[in-house]
Amino acid sequence: MGAGHDGLTRLSEQAARRLSGHSGHLSLRGLRVLSGTVAESLCRHEGFIDIRSVSSISDAAAASLGKHSSGINLTGVGHLSDHAAEALCHLRFTTTDAVGTFLRVSDAVARQLKNARSRLRRHL
Repeated sequence: MGAGHDGLTRLSEQAARRLSGHSGHLSLRGLRVLSGTVAESLCRHEGFIDIRSVSSISDAAAASLGKHSSGINLTGVGHLSDHAAEALCHLRFTTTDAVGTFLRVSDAVARQLKNARSRLRRHL
């Protein structure tokens, strides 16, 4: 069971808080913009979040999404800042449609996440 709201292109913080209470898969495939406050609310959702149409995320949004305990589809994001990559690189990620607690990303973002992991390991 899940909630599909694929027609939404923007989402208010209040709406994100309400949607985060739904169980199962949360499909927001039409969402284009993801603010840090909306990401903070969505990360409270306990299931998979499909936000594949978001093309970029801020450092604040990445920090919030990095706290999410289930899977996230971010395949629309083509580039991350170094800070955003570091906020997300601890998550298991894939470029395929694998099922599970994965961060689904583009090939370019996967390379960035791998590089961020390497940088962080060198600093430990």
